[in-house]
Amino acid sequence: MKFIFKILITMLMTLGVVFQAFSKPMTFESRFNRPNCIEKVWAWTVPTEKEKKFDRDNDPDLYGYRFSCFADIGATEINEIFNVVKDAVAKNDKEKLAHHIIYPFTYWVNVDERTEYGNVSPRIAYSKIDFINHYDEIVTADFKEILDCSDISKFEARDRGSVTLADAFISFSKQPDYNNDRYFEKYPMRISEIGPLEERHKNWITEQCQ
Repeated sequence: MKFIFKILITMLMTLGVVFQAFSKPMTFESRFNRPNCIEKVWAWTVPTEKEKKFDRDNDPDLYGYRFSCFADIGATEINEIFNVVKDAVAKNDKEKLAHHIIYPFTYWVNVDERTEYGNVSPRIAYSKIDFINHYDEIVTADFKEILDCSDISKFEARDRGSVTLADAFISFSKQPDYNNDRYFEKYPMRISEIGPLEERHKNWITEQCQ
């Protein structure tokens, strides 16, 4: 009888260990660092073997989180829009850059009078024409410096369909309502916002660009 009792206790203890292992919630670290996330992204990007290698080699962002897990995006897609934007700015091609913006588009300008945001104020470009007309206010020296010193390794995964540069100074997204559209993957990556230049952005430039 005692022998059977010991067997039952051992079985219950074993079941308890197994239950705890399966019931343990996935940690934040493991959730966004699973190496197989990229395979889900490939289902809609249909990459070449060369692009697959680039995606795998560059999946971790600046802080080690995988683009494919955190943002449902592959590194190839991020790199493509980055190169397009960088090339357009280098050539001062206003129309080309305006084509890769999500509208309405928020940007910030310095102002003499102090506002609730400090000495900056938000502006909105509602169309490509608006963007081109205010190009010099939007494409500042800081914006150009960040593009010049950056590559895929400097990007940060922010949210589903969204990545940023310079601690969210420049934001790239799939489309405005990506969280409400289960078909967001069909949208191209574009610049969604340029924020005001704050101290944290200046620190990022100092750390990453100099």
